[in-house]
Amino acid sequence: MSYRTYGPLDDPIRTEGDQGFLGVDTYLEPEMLKPGFCQAAHNMRMNGDLASVRKGLDFLAGSVTLTYSAGDEQVFAVGLYSDPDDDNKNWLVAVTKSAAVIWNKSTPDGLLVAYTAGTVTTAQKATVVQANNKVYIMRLGQRPLAWDGNTTDTDGNGTVDSAFTAISASASGSGDPFPSTDYAIWFRNRMIGIQPPTVATPTTAKTGSSIVVMSDLLDVNNIVSSESEFYVNFGSADHCVGIIGYQDSQIFVFNRRSIHLISNVHATSISEHYELTREFGCVARRTIAQSGSQTYFLSDKGVYIVSPGLDPA
Repeated sequence: MSYRTYGPLDDPIRTEGDQGFLGVDTYLEPEMLKPGFCQAAHNMRMNGDLASVRKGLDFLAGSVTLTYSAGDEQVFAVGLYSDPDDDNKNWLVAVTKSAAVIWNKSTPDGLLVAYTAGTVTTAQKATVVQANNKVYIMRLGQRPLAWDGNTTDTDGNGTVDSAFTAISASASGSGDPFPSTDYAIWFRNRMIGIQPPTVATPTTAKTGSSIVVMSDLLDVNNIVSSESEFYVNFGSADHCVGIIGYQDSQIFVFNRRSIHLISNVHATSISEHYELTREFGCVARRTIAQSGSQTYFLSDKGVYIVSPGLDPA
């Protein structure tokens, strides 16, 4: 057997593919990337500087008896519950039709939290909110469900001892009850939600408008006065998409075609409402996120940021 000699005049060595994986650059367009940077990837995850194949899905609630069927035991909403009374454990709360499934690493089989009143359906567009040590399921057109957060399962049957119960249709104080809405946040010790446009506001009986309502301090089911209602779409064909807390005592209200700010959430008697812009609006509430002082959201023109600025005056 003969071999070709290796020298300066020999054919150059040809390597297959590129020079190896260097990294990921999400800023440049794919065609502008240098050799070695990932241009397209499917079912991949980045673990630090290493790329790895995405793992499959595991069913983590092994002992929970649920038989999936569309509209029945499907998951309608998911939220996080941090338990201050049990070593600050974090629980994942998955809302199904007749019960919520809670899960964390120390309880790999999961637990059920039953509902004592009504069910959750697709039409109710449920969301999960934690208020101090309680968990609420907001349901459009139905009273919010509340659970005390106690995860004790005395008989070991996979269902905790306490359950989600509907909060009263009557206010807990001298004001008006919190609305039967599908969306709310807990901020500055108040439950802040979006009044359904088809339901009259508690104090002024207005309908057909996007209205942000705020509960009394530390009292979810009591709206004390008209000072706790903020009309964010009067004079425009607009509607409220989502809310997020900002700095110490302010909230951003993202409408579909505008962005607003409400100040002094801690004391609604001195709160003020400002319209920030009508140039941009938010497409979907789950796209609203914060990183430091920056607030990100998805608009019709892409992902934009609300940044703090200085008043030139």
